[in-house]
Amino acid sequence: MNKKTAVNKPVELDETLEISDVAGLLLQLKSVAETGGDIVLDGSQIKVIDTANLQLLVALFREMKQHGTRIDWQQPSDTLCKTAVLLGLEQHICLSPA
Repeated sequence: MNKKTAVNKPVELDETLEISDVAGLLLQLKSVAETGGDIVLDGSQIKVIDTANLQLLVALFREMKQHGTRIDWQQPSDTLCKTAVLLGLEQHICLSPA
């Protein structure tokens, strides 16, 4: 399997993603992106997510698209979907309205 078609283990996002969590999430996502291959985000546990973290996800989706890397969701929580819709970011992070 070459690097571009490999699929990484899903990245499990924390239950609470607030501004104090952005730096840690950025490091985690950079580490996964550097391995190459497709990225799958498990958003099933998210109960709280703020604008800063959603902005980080928007940037990640844009960067991965520019590099031709596929990025998908595995079970995004209702909270994640509703918050993204409320902020008008759902299309930027490939989520359908909840």
